[in-house]
This record gives sequence, structure tokens and C-alpha cells, in this order.
Amino acid sequence: DNRSLLYDSAGQLLVELEGIFPRFSANGQRILTSSSSDNRSFLYDDAGQLLVELEGNSPRFSADRQRILTSSSSDNRSFLYDDAGQLLVELKGNSPRFSTNEQKIVTTLPNQDLSRVYDFAGNLLAEFPGASDNLSLGFTPDNQYLFTKTNDGSYHLWPLDDGLEDLLAKGCDWVRPYLQANPEETRAQFCLE
Repeated sequence: DNRSLLYDSAGQLLVELEGIFPRFSANGQRILTSSSSDNRSFLYDDAGQLLVELEGNSPRFSADRQRILTSSSSDNRSFLYDDAGQLLVELKGNSPRFSTNEQKIVTTLPNQDLSRVYDFAGNLLAEFPGASDNLSLGFTPDNQYLFTKTNDGSYHLWPLDDGLEDLLAKGCDWVRPYLQANPEETRAQFCLE
């Protein structure tokens, strides 16, 4: 019936909230619920007062309680909010997840069998094949890899790095001994700096 009931430890009803599947922030001061009938979520304080209505379903808090993610699967959009419910950025894809270090967000585009990794400013950092369901998507605990499952049933671990900077660093590591042995070579001296 699209409501959640909050009770005290003695079983006394404290408050009735609109929305289902309540989630509490780590400090217990905020509660998120999700509407069962439309594309809305609700942010409440610990007394059950509605603070703000959010666009998207399946809300979740970041571990540091500073951000909230919601998702709209009907149009493949996800939303990143601050802890007051102000929209920070809209992302393409649904089923969003925070990385464990809370530096990145992954979304999925199931109809394209694709996962996308974003920073908190909404910049697309990477895309990877695979996005078949919520349980098959996520960051490894060390945030070094993204785990996906493609539509053909294959599971994949994709290395996450910092793009061009990491690629250049790895290339320099590989070529540095050559440059040291051949000081007349000038084409990649930046690797020696």
C-alpha cells in the first residue's frame, strides 16, 4: 500500500512514511523510501518529517551519508543528490552503485549490454561491456576492477585506472630502461622527468 511504518523497540508506532523499502543513513538521521507506483523517492528526517521528494526509485545513501543515488529504469537515467536532496548531476543509465571509496559511480544500460563509470561531477570515465542485472554489477572492494555480466552469460573483471595518465605511466615504465641505455634517443624524454 506504498507506506512504511516506523516502530520503536517496544512496538509502538512512531511514524508512517510514504514509500516502501526504507533505508536509513549510517547515522540514523535520515530515511529514504521509494514509491511503489511511480518514479519518486522520499527523504525524511529521523522524526519522519518529509524533507524532499526526489526523482527516481531505488534510493541509496553513500557510506559517508553525503550523497544519495536514485534511478529511473523507464528512461535509463540516474540521479546524484546531496544529503539535503539537491540534484547534483544526472547520469545516463540505471541501477547506479557507488564505488567503495566513494570516488566513482557505475550505471548500467541493459538494453545496450553496457556499464558506464562516472565521477561525481558527472564526467564519463569509462564504458565496459556487460550490464545484465543489478546483482552482476559492481566495484571490487579495492576499487581496482569493475565486475559485469554480459548478455551471453559471461562474467568479466575490467581493470579501472585513470585513463591516459595511467597508460602513459605504464608506457614510460616499459620504455625507461631503453631510454637510460640510449641517452641519444629524444622522442620520449618526458619519461625520464
